Amino acid sequence: GVGVRKDINTLTAAETTNLRDALRRVQAGTGRMTYDFIAGAHGYPAECKMGEYDVACCQHGMASFPGWHRVFTRQMEIALSWEGAKVGLPYWDWTEAFTELPTLVSQEHDNPFHHGHIPGKAENITTTRAPRPQLFKDPEHGEESFFFRQALLAFEQRDFCDFEVQFEVLHNALHSWIGGTSPYGMSTLEYAAYDPIFFIHHSNVDRQFAIWQELQKHRGLDYNTANCHIQDLRKPLEPFNRANNPVLVTRVHSRAIDAFNYDQYGYQYDHLHFHGLTVDKLDEKLEKRKEQDRVFLNFMLRGIKMSADVVFDLCNAQGTCNFAGTFAILGGPLEMPWNFDRVFKYDVTKIFQQMRLRPDSNYTIPIRIRAVNGMQLDPNLLEPPSVTFVPGK
Repeated sequence: GVGVRKDINTLTAAETTNLRDALRRVQAGTGRMTYDFIAGAHGYPAECKMGEYDVACCQHGMASFPGWHRVFTRQMEIALSWEGAKVGLPYWDWTEAFTELPTLVSQEHDNPFHHGHIPGKAENITTTRAPRPQLFKDPEHGEESFFFRQALLAFEQRDFCDFEVQFEVLHNALHSWIGGTSPYGMSTLEYAAYDPIFFIHHSNVDRQFAIWQELQKHRGLDYNTANCHIQDLRKPLEPFNRANNPVLVTRVHSRAIDAFNYDQYGYQYDHLHFHGLTVDKLDEKLEKRKEQDRVFLNFMLRGIKMSADVVFDLCNAQGTCNFAGTFAILGGPLEMPWNFDRVFKYDVTKIFQQMRLRPDSNYTIPIRIRAVNGMQLDPNLLEPPSVTFVPGK
């Protein structure tokens, strides 16, 4: 029903047709809330101010990221319902195995979910996608997918701000690897929201936030507040707080601290299981992972005014180097300046074991940063990682 978000793979043919018809009307711009009005809030054109500079309103690299995007996806969902959608904004659970983009968004003929138009550029400028090979093949060739492993590490965090960093950087990889080198697409902060796959992706991002909140309830820990960035979380989220926002619920509840309680926005998910695991079983799995000794690289990340993939190797004293991991940064010229105040952790236990390295071994961790346009960037744009050895419980 309206406001119930379903797995994209469980949509019926009638629901798919209904959603496409609703999006077509939103894109046509004849209703109370146009696609351009909504998508423009995320990036281009820059509708927010930071001092004397015009910046994109979307908030990344900060504790308000989950709240801002929760309100944003609800804004689109309500626009679709106003144009006749009978089901909520579906989610694509990309932690499950996949070898191609979902049919809802990939079918080219007469499909409004396939691409979007970018206003103010030229009549024929539309979003495009250039998926990177690693999107469809785990770059680390592990037993479980890159996205699955990164999601588990995010869920493992028991503090909101630790979770937020892991969860946001995970989300970046989908942006980078779907958009690829496309100048107008998911890998560019300014234009990402004009591609309708953005909202299918972010419905799943929001669902992961909801799963973590359920885990926190199960653990008896805080799930609807934070002990960091306290003042920032209580600031109004622009542009949702403005008088020209026709959606009352997102205008009134337009602070990141408000967005912890998503029930008030009037939507829900078909279920909050993760790979078939209920919340209690998922928590058991997470605790089981802590029984082994683990090794983490710790990165202090900040905005670099562009989107880029970060790849790092592990090299032993003899000069033998093996691929150790990768993650993505989402950004652009219009981004708000940001830097995380805590580390992004990357589990490198397996590669340490494969190379037979010990905590006191000699090794180096060379880093390569490649912008989404293919340009190699100075690795000193980021601080070199620290290493943490965590003994098993």
